[in-house]
Amino acid sequence: MRGDGYFLRLGPATVDEHASAPADARASSNQRPRPRKPRTSVRPFPLIVLLLLLGALAWASRTEGGISARVDDGVEWVRGIVEDAATDPGFKRATDYFNQRYETEGSYPVMNESQLREDPAADWGVGIKVVWCTPNSMVLQSLTGGGTVSRLLVNGATFGEADGAQQCPGSLADPRPFTPND
Repeated sequence: MRGDGYFLRLGPATVDEHASAPADARASSNQRPRPRKPRTSVRPFPLIVLLLLLGALAWASRTEGGISARVDDGVEWVRGIVEDAATDPGFKRATDYFNQRYETEGSYPVMNESQLREDPAADWGVGIKVVWCTPNSMVLQSLTGGGTVSRLLVNGATFGEADGAQQCPGSLADPRPFTPND
């Protein structure tokens, strides 16, 4: 049965005059239709990505240290980005503030909370704790995305950092647990 518009023919099925002869011949002779050949098409985007990847691998293999050195460089780069994103921006401002004060005065100033609040240059906000050790060393503590980090400042420069809320090291000759910056 075949529908024509809104009407439905209820009579016996008629031969369609528009049908192709080869299809009728196959139907009457019980031949299976030939399988279609799969279309092969080259997609340009994956091909370009593959060529770029192969080119990058060829370049990396010829550099000093090879592919593993380039992978390590990439991992360190991503680690640095994540660390910078997780670190309180006030932590860097506090570090710069005290290192600049050391450069101008020759020692780290010992200031109480009200003096820090009144100084317009000390605008790093809340969450930074200052621990004075000696006139030429101090520790800054900050709560970051990865937990508390302590930073040791010595002679107007950042010596290094340590995880957790660390106090002043016992000796500046061996300031454990602070690890030196590279």
